[in-house]
Amino acid sequence: MWSKPEEKWNTITHAVALGMAATAATLSISTAGVILSVALAVTYAMSVLYHSAERLCTRETFRMLDMASIHATIGATGYAYCSTAGSDLSALCILFSVFGLIYTIKHFGTEKLDTLMVPICVATGLSCLGLYMLSPAANSTLTWFFLLGTLFYIAGLAFYVYDNNTFLI
Repeated sequence: MWSKPEEKWNTITHAVALGMAATAATLSISTAGVILSVALAVTYAMSVLYHSAERLCTRETFRMLDMASIHATIGATGYAYCSTAGSDLSALCILFSVFGLIYTIKHFGTEKLDTLMVPICVATGLSCLGLYMLSPAANSTLTWFFLLGTLFYIAGLAFYVYDNNTFLI
């Protein structure tokens, strides 16, 4: 369980990120940019609601939605990269993320989700990366951003795994 000050800072930092994502959605000039910005905004909004909720029932509902929205953001990121690179397969990234989103909602609060949340996130991200590598622009500078972003995301999951002592990578 996190402390009150930690929850307060999570709420503040995610609210700032929500504002930035919402601004990016209104300023974006591409469909891919709007989709990614909206997905990020939804994830940050769910996180703000989760971290700021005080009633346990409300908190758990927003925690589930926060966790489920992470899958949408992974898929939207893959879609944005694939679409920008000219891939005809970009919509598959959204399809992969829908599986994770539904799985999270269906199995929230179970050991099954505790065991598979991280592997599903990694599998979705790597699937989107694989689809990107099939795109016409796979040898561009964009590739390095996608690869590094994927690696940093996976590295960040190590902290989640460590904190929860539930998963093995």
